[in-house]
Amino acid sequence: MILIVTIEDDIHALAVQASLRRRGVECHIFESDRLAVTGGLSFFIQNDRAEVRFRSTEGAFRNVSDINVIWWRRAKSAQRLDAPCCNVDHQSLINNDCHGTLSGSLQSGFAGKWISTPKATDLASNKLLQLTAASQCGFRIPKTLITQNPSDVKSFYEIGRAHV
Repeated sequence: MILIVTIEDDIHALAVQASLRRRGVECHIFESDRLAVTGGLSFFIQNDRAEVRFRSTEGAFRNVSDINVIWWRRAKSAQRLDAPCCNVDHQSLINNDCHGTLSGSLQSGFAGKWISTPKATDLASNKLLQLTAASQCGFRIPKTLITQNPSDVKSFYEIGRAHV
């Protein structure tokens, strides 16, 4: 059984699911951006054993222990709430808690093969690591500064003006 963790209406994931099902492979989608409103994840731990259940887009609950492969596709998206509920701080808390619950639950209760682990996905999406890796691979990278230091910004600007 394969689980695709992605966002609602992900056309690519839906196409992969349809193709796998045509081949007789059981494949389910978990919409990571709907966790706050679907009640679609349960984590239970007892006697050093974690049990995790998820609700697929078809509405049925499945045990994560029955999954052989998880494709961690788009798991860190903002929650789509059915109605406006709160201010930006509350929305941020909801997003962080849902992502932490999803990531922690699956990493605790899943023993199969990952396609892009949560940790690898987080590292790969870091722009600073991307710039460094691209530079180390020989790609030309424009002079770049990321800082909270105003004097560094001023120096960077002045050096850039001098070379124009």
